[in-house]
Parts: sequence; structure tokens; C-alpha cells
Amino acid sequence: MRVPEPAVWRGTLAQQMVLASFWFSLNFQGSALMTIVLPEALLRRAGPAHTADLARLAALAAAVAVTGRPLAGWLSDRIRRRGGRRQHMVAAGALLDTGGLYLMAVTGGLRDLVGGFVLVAVGSNVAEAAYEVLLPEWVPGDQRGQAAGYMGAAVLLGTIGGLGTGALLPAAAVLRLMMLAVTAGAVTVWLGVRPGAAVPAAPAAAGRGGVPRDFALAFLVRFLVTFGQVLLMTFILYFVRDVLHLTRPASGTAGIAILALLGAVLASLGMGRWSDRSGRPLVVALSGLPMAAAVLGFALWPRLDAMLGFAVLYGLGYGAFLSTGWALALDTLPRAEHMGQDLGWWGTASNVPAVVAPLVGGWILGRFPRPATGYRVLFLLAAASFLTASGAALAVGRRREAGAEPRLPWGRALLARALAAAIWTYARLRYRIHLQGRLPAGPGPVLVVANHLHDLEGLVLPAWLGLARPWRLPLYLVASQRLFEPGFLGDRLGGTWGRLLAWVPLPQVLTALGVLPVENQLHRRPLRSVAYEVYQRHGDRPLGTVFLPRALDGLDPAAPLRVLWGDRARAARAEVTPAVLQSPYRAEVIASLRPRVEAQLAAITARFRQGGILFLTPEGRMSASGAIGRLRLLWDRLAPLARAVVGVAVTYDPWAPGPLTCYCRLIPIPAGADLQQRLAAARPVVPSQVWARVFRRHPQGVADRQQALKAALALVDRLPRRALAAPLLRDPQAALVRSWEQARRAGAVVARPGGGFGWRPVQDRRFPLAGDLVAYLDRMLAESEAAWAAEAAVQ
Repeated sequence: MRVPEPAVWRGTLAQQMVLASFWFSLNFQGSALMTIVLPEALLRRAGPAHTADLARLAALAAAVAVTGRPLAGWLSDRIRRRGGRRQHMVAAGALLDTGGLYLMAVTGGLRDLVGGFVLVAVGSNVAEAAYEVLLPEWVPGDQRGQAAGYMGAAVLLGTIGGLGTGALLPAAAVLRLMMLAVTAGAVTVWLGVRPGAAVPAAPAAAGRGGVPRDFALAFLVRFLVTFGQVLLMTFILYFVRDVLHLTRPASGTAGIAILALLGAVLASLGMGRWSDRSGRPLVVALSGLPMAAAVLGFALWPRLDAMLGFAVLYGLGYGAFLSTGWALALDTLPRAEHMGQDLGWWGTASNVPAVVAPLVGGWILGRFPRPATGYRVLFLLAAASFLTASGAALAVGRRREAGAEPRLPWGRALLARALAAAIWTYARLRYRIHLQGRLPAGPGPVLVVANHLHDLEGLVLPAWLGLARPWRLPLYLVASQRLFEPGFLGDRLGGTWGRLLAWVPLPQVLTALGVLPVENQLHRRPLRSVAYEVYQRHGDRPLGTVFLPRALDGLDPAAPLRVLWGDRARAARAEVTPAVLQSPYRAEVIASLRPRVEAQLAAITARFRQGGILFLTPEGRMSASGAIGRLRLLWDRLAPLARAVVGVAVTYDPWAPGPLTCYCRLIPIPAGADLQQRLAAARPVVPSQVWARVFRRHPQGVADRQQALKAALALVDRLPRRALAAPLLRDPQAALVRSWEQARRAGAVVARPGGGFGWRPVQDRRFPLAGDLVAYLDRMLAESEAAWAAEAAVQ
């Protein structure tokens, strides 16, 4: 057969439609098959095991693609170099595909259904591996964004058509329509696409050097977006059925998807053309933001009316990514003569997550007895995947210049700011946060030091700093070594999240976020922490061979050290010294302590010398008494290196109505100043502290509330006005009355049988280290009073 002469690419509408036609066919088939036809077939044939069976089949199809796509791409390159046409492979793959669809349509058994599905997976991947190379072979590099936009529109229209027919027609009829669409698309490609010699990658990409790095980043972007998308698409029908409780889940699924895809068609065409002019990494990065926002909406507001709006938002981002993400990959292809093979490997960025995501999603949904909770976790994971993809896209083509002021890569900067915004938004919605002051402007390292009373400021202040700092300026957080050890975070959080995180390895994640460890418990540490030191050196030993019997407190001596990571028992959390270790572990742990601390301090100091902002609390430890802890080693090393030192005076008002209230006041710390004194003097005084002082000064109680209120108002009048929190400045009497009522509900104020009121020590689970919250609050106020007196004496 004579090979047709190559056609010149002019970018006409007819050429664009012919080139994009088979994308319509493949996605008409794929959307209906995986989202509606196959799930419904499994509901009828597999019964209660439908979720697990769907996850296995989706993973099986993706496994076929992972192994077959690179091989098919290599074969299509070989055929092309020998003068043949890639369309031969497109036709062969389409033939296998339609054969599998026919088998699924005419048979009713589960075995035939699976066999036909495998044939469809093999055929569609063979055809797509050859077909996807036709675009870079025919279209010049500076027009690929526009062509990829038409490709994206074809993908989306095919998806809409597949979902619509899947929702309206019987499964057998839909399968026959798929056969027709695949056949028509393959014939159109055979007759209408006649590319010439391969067009190399865009000069901007090829001339940067290190294109394989950019290709790897493009691979990562597609992997992450596909991972998040597969999590949604695989289980959305079951979400509609089990959480939204629609009587016709197929129609509901199709409606949500079609709304998303309608907007995506226009976004794909417009963004593809824009990316040819504005640079694809930025457009790809921006496309991930509306997808992440929409999926967060799915997680937080699982109602049909809200989901319809979020679906449109998701579609805008997905349409932009579909065209520009594809063009970004074409721009970064490392070898023009092996485009089929390289695109085959790049295709695994979709296929590998298609294997992993259904398994991960099935595992998540199986872990939670309430479907709504499982789907919420699944959607949050998808949103995190989209945000990370946006960060990776910004890193394509960028290099860090030697000798320049330290700057985060664009990807990490975008991810860090998105994470900070999410945490800050969560904290403001969940708690009452009052923050005064600002960061100093100008270059050079800035040290931010806060007193540490609660886990909340450990979230709020880094999140605020992440938003307030200059764009791309590094932010480092010094945290306790315990945070890097297994079991700590799960034990601290408790509940479902605690049980899940108890087994998650966090050091890599924390390091990527700029968290630096410091050993803040030099002499006494939790038993699990001491066990982890032994585990790192010697592996998983029996508890009885590592610890003396008095340290185990009911734990099985034959149990391995790893039981302590997930064990919330008192023995695992009890603070011990190395003296509870058996020999030779005792001497080994003691000898390693000083070198490890010195190495950590040196690493933190070296990082701070380079610039950026470093956030520090008193050796990473929460106060057990309310007093401000002293910064020993780190403060002496870091303060002389800082261009500016900012103190954050933190106070909590536990007896304020509503959510926990936190006050943070930023103040400059001059060189040579007493940090502890400055923080204590600036710490806002809240109504809870005033009542704690009244309670402590009147141990016998009061005759009535009016007498107590009079004593509290007299105390407020004696305090410096600059030290008062806003409620005590605006209307001290109203603030104190509200606080009194909350103290009564908390059990601190008790009515006496003979009349009047007395007080008693109370505990608050929000402040687990404070044995007596009244004494805790009074100690804070006493420390502030001492600081005011010291300042007045100097003046």
C-alpha cells in the first residue's frame, strides 16, 4: 500500500477536528465504561463486593496500560522509522477494543465481563500509544497549546457524551455506541491524519538543558492530577448512592460530571491558546487551584445543590489542565526520534495512579464504618494531590541561581502558601484568633520567638507567617524531636485521625515543609521515644530485652518495640530516663545524646545563616505551669545572627464563651533585651486570668457574685491598659460576667450550701499539662506583673 504524502499543518478547524477525533472516541468509551456501565454491572453481578471488585478491575486495567503503553510506543517508533504509519497500530488497537466491547455487550456472566474488559484495556492502550504521537509529529511546537486545546475539548465532549448515554440508555446499547464511536474515530484517523517528519520539542524547552528533569516534572504533574481525578471518578457513583442517597445514582453522577465538563470544554480551548503565548508551567499550575477548591467543597459540604456549583468550578480547572498539561509534556520530550516510546512512559503517569488510586480509595472507604467520613478523607486526599501538582508545574524550567538570596522553588512556595492558607482558614473557622502586629520588612534572617502554651499556636503562627512573609522567602519551624518519632502525633491527636497517623512516617513530610528537629528533653523522655532510639540502631527487639521490668508497667516483655508506636497506654507515654534501659543500650543512648543535639543545633544554625524566617518556641516544649520557658542553647546561637527578632506574646482565654480564644501580640525584641521579660510584659491579660487571681486571693469564697465582680473590676483598674485584651478594654464588666458564667460551667465556680460561691481547682482537656487551670492562669498573670515591675524599675 502506498503511504500518503504528508500534509502541511495549517491549523484549520478541519485539521484540528480530524486530529482530535479519536480522543472523542476513546473518552466516550472510557467515561461511560468506568463511571457508570461497569459499576452498575458489578452491582448486579457482584453484590456486596461491588466496591472491592471495581477497585480491582480498575487497577487491573491500569496495570495493563503501565506495561503495554511504553512497549506499544516503542513499536510505533520502530514502524515509523521504517517508513510505516502509526495508523496501522491505531487500527489494530481499535479492532481489539471493539471486540472486547462486543463480548461485554452480548454475554451476561461475570467471567465474560472481566475478559471483555481486559480486551478493551489492551486494545485502547495500543491504539492510544500510537495515536498520541500524531500531534507532535504534525503540529509545530509554537502551536501545540492550541492543538492540545482542541484535543482537550474532544476529550471533554467525548466524556460528556459517554456519561449522558450511560445515564439514559441500557448498558447493552451504550456498549454498542462505544463500538461505533471507536470504529468511526479509527477510520477518521486512518484517512485524514497524514503527518510529516517529527517536529522537535519547542526551542525554549530544548535550550534550557536538563530537559529530562522538566520531563520528569511534567510526569509528576500528570501523575498527581490523575491520582486525584481517579479517586473521584472511580467512586463518585457510590458516593452519590451511599452519601447523597439519590434513588437514581447513575443520573446524579452523570449530572454532576456533565456540569463539570461543559465549562471545561471552553476552558480547554481558551487556555490552550493562552499557554502558547504566556508559558505553560504557569497556566498548568493555575489550573490545579480550582480543582482543589472544588474537591474541598465536596468534602466539607456534601449536598447535591452545593456539589453542582463545585462541579462547574472543578470543570474550569480540569479543562485548563487537560490542554496545557498535555502541551507541557510535549514541550519537554527529551528525544524527538523516540517520541512514541517517551510518550508511552509519560502515559504511565496516568496509568500508575489508575492502579494505585482505586486501591487507595477502596482501602480508605473500607477503614471507616460511616461512608460520609470515608469519602471526606478521600476528597481531602484528592485536593492535596491537585495542590501538589500545581507546585510541581511551577518548577518546570526554573533553576536556582548560585549566590542569590535563598528562595523557595516556585512549586514549594505555591504549595507552602496553599497549605498555610488552608490551615489559617481552618483555625479562624474553628477558633477565635486575635493577632496584632506585623513582620519587619527588609532582607536578612528574621527570628520569630513565641511562648508555647497550646498546640494551636503551633498551627496558627506558622500559617500566619507563611502568608505574611515575602513570596518565596523560606520559613523554617523548629519543633521537638518527638514530632519526628512514630506514635507521637497519633497519640497527641487521638481519635480516628490519631489512629491513622500513628503509623504514618512523618519525617520526610515535615522536612519538606521546613520543620527542623531539636532534642528538647535531654534527661526525661517518653518510653516510646527511648525505644525508638534503640529501634533505629538495632531493629525491632523484644521489650523485655531492651528495658528493665519496672519500666514496662504491664506491657508484655515478649512484645516488639513497635507496639509502642500505636499504643496509647500510660506506659508508652510515661517519661523515663535512660536508666530504665538494659545494658548495653543504656550506655549507647547516653553517649549518643550530646553529639545528636550538637548536630541538630549546627544544622539549624547553618540553615538560619542563609536567610529566611525561623519560628521558635522555648525549646519546642509547652508550658506546664503557664510560665514562659527559657530558650537555652538555640537562643544564644541564633539571636546574634538575626537581622531582627520578633517576639510573639501568646495568651489563651479558656473561660471565654464559644470556641477557644487565642491572643497573639507581635513585638520587636531589641538586641540584648531579656526575651522572657519582654514576652511576659506584652502578653495580653484576659478575663480568665483576672478571675483566677480573684479565686486565689479569696480562698474562702465570696458572699455573692456582685462581691466577686467588684474584686475583679478593682483588679482590672490596677492593670496597665496596654496589657489588657480587647474585651477588657471595651467593656470590662460585660466581659467578666460572661467569663464568670463559663467558669461556672467548667466547674471552677461552685455554689456553697450556705450561700455564696467558692472555687476549686479544675482541669481542662485543652490544656493537658495544666494540672490546675486556676493556678495555671494565675501564674501567667503573676509573671506579667513581675515583668511590668522590672520595666518600671529600669525606666
